[in-house]
Amino acid sequence: MRQETSLFNKALAFVLCMFVMLSSINLSAITYAAEEATDYRTVSEAELVADNYESLSSGEKALLKSGYLASRTLTYPVPSGSEGLVSVNPGTRKITVAPYEKDGYVWNPVYASVVHGEEKDLVKLTDGEGTFSYEGAAYTVEVIYELHIAVDQATQEKLLNDPYLVARLLENGEELSRYESDFGAISNNVDALVSLTDGSLPLGAHINTEATVNAITDLAAQAEANDGFLDIENMLIDYGYAKSKLEYLIEHGSELKAEAAKIYEQIGYIYNDQGIATILEQLSDGNSTKKKVRVVLRSLNTLLSNLE
Repeated sequence: MRQETSLFNKALAFVLCMFVMLSSINLSAITYAAEEATDYRTVSEAELVADNYESLSSGEKALLKSGYLASRTLTYPVPSGSEGLVSVNPGTRKITVAPYEKDGYVWNPVYASVVHGEEKDLVKLTDGEGTFSYEGAAYTVEVIYELHIAVDQATQEKLLNDPYLVARLLENGEELSRYESDFGAISNNVDALVSLTDGSLPLGAHINTEATVNAITDLAAQAEANDGFLDIENMLIDYGYAKSKLEYLIEHGSELKAEAAKIYEQIGYIYNDQGIATILEQLSDGNSTKKKVRVVLRSLNTLLSNLE
């Protein structure tokens, strides 16, 4: 997890460059005037985090801006020309820029540029005021406004941690996919596991450990409900065919993780049940149940060894 607590309490800045054209300046003070107009734009909190943490990698920034991560979207007003917003006194060469406030958002002017020909003179604005040195009669003024949008610490921490978690999700999804054949060995031979519990074996041999019986019963029910597949197999099939594996894991990753944890616990009960080993010793080597259960146990060993 990234620790950047020194930045968490600051408002994240979203910067807009607003171009205001003033030309043909004469000796009287000129105020920029235009019809009142407001644009509305949107930005997600994830985008704000991506734009305000330079230490993030390009991949992490791309993920934050992808729209895949759950993130609140903010709609904010953009000044597009308000009467009296910018004024220039050509005699004193003083630029005065008012903040723009609407719908609870405040845009503060931070810089102005005086553009003349190919040259551009940057003027820092303090409390909305600044003075330029260009003495010509024709120029253009560009004003840069800055909008600060607060994103609370908990949200920033979550969004900074999400790319790491998604990377782990992808890693875990690919890891689980590598063992689809072992999950298949369980579902293909689940009938043999059931025979260890129902008394159908010679001499009525069966296991009676509650956790093991419950695990086998649940796996058998999954296979019956899913046309022969376990729940985790169906999820891995969907994952494999998903148009975007990333999108699938963001939406279903927690379900897949929970199912993997569940089946890991179940196969642990089965693999470590000494009653199964005792029953297999009693069965002849040619017994079909014995052969099938041994196939399952080999796959259980592979899964337990690699999916801890």
